[in-house]
Amino acid sequence: MLAGSVKAEPTEEAGLSRDEAIKIISNSDVVKQKLGDLFSFTTGYDLSKINRAKLTPIISYIRVVPKRVPPDGRTILELQAQVEDPSGPKNIAGVKADLSSIGRLASTVLVDNGMFGDKSAGDKIYSTQTSVSPKINLGKKEITVSAANKRGWLALAKTQLDVDKTPLILEATANPARLAVKSKTKVELVVRVDNPGRNQDMAFIYLDMSSLGISSKLALKYVPGSGEVESDLWMGEFVLPENVGPGEYWLPLEIVNQSGGSAFGKIELAVY
Repeated sequence: MLAGSVKAEPTEEAGLSRDEAIKIISNSDVVKQKLGDLFSFTTGYDLSKINRAKLTPIISYIRVVPKRVPPDGRTILELQAQVEDPSGPKNIAGVKADLSSIGRLASTVLVDNGMFGDKSAGDKIYSTQTSVSPKINLGKKEITVSAANKRGWLALAKTQLDVDKTPLILEATANPARLAVKSKTKVELVVRVDNPGRNQDMAFIYLDMSSLGISSKLALKYVPGSGEVESDLWMGEFVLPENVGPGEYWLPLEIVNQSGGSAFGKIELAVY
C-alpha cells in the first residue's frame, strides 16, 4: 500500500422497510384508482375489474339417457356433456368421464366428431355410449366428467343415474271402464310403463282374465313411438263375454322385463 493512501470502507445503502414500501405503492395513481373503485358506493366491488382472465373450460350440463338403466351389460347408455372454452373449441384438449361406478373405464373419452355415438360434429356436445356392467349393484351411481384445455386448466362436473331393474306401472286402465251386461262391448286396455332402459324391453305383460271366465291370459303389445320419441304404452283388447253378470271385476296385471325385474298391478272393470 502506498504511503498516504486511505482504504475505502464499503458503504451500506439504506433499504426500504416493509411499511415504507407499502406506503409508496399505495400512493401510486393506479392503486388509488383501484382502491377508490373497490370502496365506492357507485362503482362497488366488480370482479371483472380485479381479474379479467377467464381461463378454465366450462361444462354447461351433463346428460345421461336413460336416467334409469339395468345392469345387463347391453342396454345402451348415452352420456353427453356440453363443453365450451373462453379461447374457443380448438383450445379443448380433451373431455373424459369416470365410469368406474358402473363398471367401466375410469378415463373414458367423450368426442365431438359425429362418430362413436356423437350425433353432430363441432356442436360443443361431447358424447360416448356405454352400458352398466352386470356386476354392479343396484342404486344411485355418480359419474364425473372432466374437461381440460391446452393451457392446462381443468373443469369438473358430476351427474347421477339410477341402476335399477324394476319397471314402474304409471297407468293401467280399461276403456270403457263401465259396461252393460250382454253388450258384447269391445274393451281397450292401456298400460303405461316406465322401464329401466328401454320401455319396449319386456319379456311379457299379461292380464289374468279368469275373473271374466276367460281362461287364457291376455298379452299386451307394445305401441311404438313416433320419430325419436319412445312410447311407454302397452295395449290389448277383448270383447266382454255374454255370460258375465253385473259386478266389480279386477284383472290382475303382471309385468316382467328382460333384466329380470317385475311389477304387479290390476285393472278395474264395472259391469252393470
